[in-house]
Amino acid sequence: MARVTQHPDVPETVRSLHALTDLDYVDLFTVEAPDARRHAPAEWARAIMEHAPTMRGGRVLWRLLGLRLGPLGSPDHAGGWTIDGGGDDWVRASVDAPLFTGRAVVTVDPDAVSLSLAVRYTTRLAPVVWGPVSRAHQRGVPILLREAVQIMAVRDAEGDAAS
Repeated sequence: MARVTQHPDVPETVRSLHALTDLDYVDLFTVEAPDARRHAPAEWARAIMEHAPTMRGGRVLWRLLGLRLGPLGSPDHAGGWTIDGGGDDWVRASVDAPLFTGRAVVTVDPDAVSLSLAVRYTTRLAPVVWGPVSRAHQRGVPILLREAVQIMAVRDAEGDAAS
């Protein structure tokens, strides 16, 4: 099973990719993923935020929170979040909700993939709601990351078999 690490401190290099100021919440999780760069950051983002089986429950929660989501399967979205930034080794997806603005950043290293979530509250009710949601998020992200590694391993095996 792929090892997942939650980082207690999110480096400024990652925080800056969120393109949000005055963050009220930020986290960073990393999963071991051999040959991670075989796939583009946007592919990893979709594997985590759209294709991972555990994400089905997450999307229900997102809708309850009022997230304005785009279409699944769109090249401009990951799990309905709008892809609005990226580079060779990272991609950012953004979403707005009545209570907060969110940014998810996926970074890809040679043998690891990281997911960082940043939230900025837009109302006084946001911290009351985000508290329990953040705990569910922190429990779910390691599962999503492991599922994404499995998804990509299957794709790699299918691609190698087709060659």
